[in-house]
Amino acid sequence: MRNLVSLRVAALGAGIGGALLAVSGALQATGLDWTENAVETPAQHVTMALFALALAALVPAVAYIGRFAPGRGRLGWIGIAAGQLGVAAASTVSNIRGVDAGWFPTAAIAANALWIVGTLVLAVALFRGRRVPRLLAVGLVVAYVGSIPLAIVGGGIVAGAYWLAVAYLLGLGARYRPALVQPSTL
Repeated sequence: MRNLVSLRVAALGAGIGGALLAVSGALQATGLDWTENAVETPAQHVTMALFALALAALVPAVAYIGRFAPGRGRLGWIGIAAGQLGVAAASTVSNIRGVDAGWFPTAAIAANALWIVGTLVLAVALFRGRRVPRLLAVGLVVAYVGSIPLAIVGGGIVAGAYWLAVAYLLGLGARYRPALVQPSTL
């Protein structure tokens, strides 16, 4: 797992994903008048596309952050990544069709369950391991809450800000390579 993703790719993914989430959240905050299970207006389609792209872009950053967690907790990133990609795929299908598919609720519940469990496992491992600032660990949970439960009211702005901060920290590591940014040999 040590060389799964480079620091620069992780920083770039966090930056792109954070920016896309923030823009998506800002659009959501304007009140897009969503109809249940339907994507109707151009602004809704753009918002849904930005959200799905953001989730996919964040996978390298999540994988890189997972390197810092001790023990089996480091595997939490897999649940986060699988959940994010599942939500992104289901959202993309809904965006293309203009309406949720019949299987959407089942897929969304499964993907969110993976994402939640992965987030909690990784956040607890990072918090206890103290290899990264504790705010980064707690921020994973806040980012999930902003991305999904609070998405409709602009929670993506908060999630985007978190991932942009992570991109900044990873970017510093790519430039200066201090000991805190490079995970110890696992």
